[in-house]
Amino acid sequence: MKRLPFLVSLAAIVFLSCCVAVTFAQEEAAPATPVAVEAQPAPDIATAEPVAPAPEAAPETAPAGEAAPVVPSAVEPSATAPTPAPEAPAAAKYVVFIPERVDLMWFWYYYTDVQQYFVQGAVEKALISAGKEVIDLSTCDAFQPGGTITEVTNPAEAIKKAAALGATCAVVGQADAVKSSENVAYGVTVVRANANASARILRVKDGKMLAMADATATGSGQSVQSATQEALKNVGRVMASKIAAAAARAEAAP
Repeated sequence: MKRLPFLVSLAAIVFLSCCVAVTFAQEEAAPATPVAVEAQPAPDIATAEPVAPAPEAAPETAPAGEAAPVVPSAVEPSATAPTPAPEAPAAAKYVVFIPERVDLMWFWYYYTDVQQYFVQGAVEKALISAGKEVIDLSTCDAFQPGGTITEVTNPAEAIKKAAALGATCAVVGQADAVKSSENVAYGVTVVRANANASARILRVKDGKMLAMADATATGSGQSVQSATQEALKNVGRVMASKIAAAAARAEAAP
């Protein structure tokens, strides 16, 4: 009878131990309480490192025995390629209109009874010596009978004549000579004369004046005719030099 209480106590202890073990096992298997995770900020697109593009696939190699096709490469024009030189302007072509007057009588190629052209001839020779092309008025047919000296002394009219002759530049002017004195020395008459000349170089296509020149000179002789002719020859040499130099400067100007 004494064993019964002992067995009951033992059974109670075993039962309690099993209950404790089962309860402990259930607490071990229970899920852990989730822990709050702080949200991370989104990456800045502007500062994000660019993603390198995937490399393109390498071109297929040509089969053995076949030459690989040659791909022409674009060649940029050389920045130092020489610029073509501008074409040189056409050479000027001159015509000279410088009639002469002694007192009230005019002398020139045409429109006068006597052909006298000391100053004009000197200017034409100087231009030719300077390498200029000069129209020979003695062989042209641009001057018809019944004309007047005004056709070559008036710039507007002279330009028309020059255009008809195919000139690009016209030298338009006039020269005059007058007796200045007359003396007799040792039985010989000596006449002195003064000469003046002026001319301008005009561009035929628009009438622009490119240059202007004038000159004076004296001459002497035993008659009025010889004295005035000598004076015109002397003034012609001065004018010729000035016109030739003025033509060179005008052509060199831009």
